[in-house]
Amino acid sequence: MSDFFHPMTQQRSRKFHQCECCYYVIERGCMYCKQTGVWEGNYFTNRYHQECWDALNADGNFEFTPGGGDPPEGARSFAELRTAIEQISQGAES
Repeated sequence: MSDFFHPMTQQRSRKFHQCECCYYVIERGCMYCKQTGVWEGNYFTNRYHQECWDALNADGNFEFTPGGGDPPEGARSFAELRTAIEQISQGAES
């Protein structure tokens, strides 16, 4: 089976996603880059912050370690998001 990639698309997030480059949260309502295709016989979907996608393509070498990229300024980790949600839900219970 041959490997192939669909062209990258830009979409507005309707839910939280994880950026494949930095593993930080792609927030709801934010624009992000989405890439799909088949690699070694397995279908995949990767999502990236626009800033991460631009950084990956800046030097023309798309090799990277998933989660090893620097997150964009102001991006939150999933742990930070979880804490914020817990604080909101505790405030609603009071």
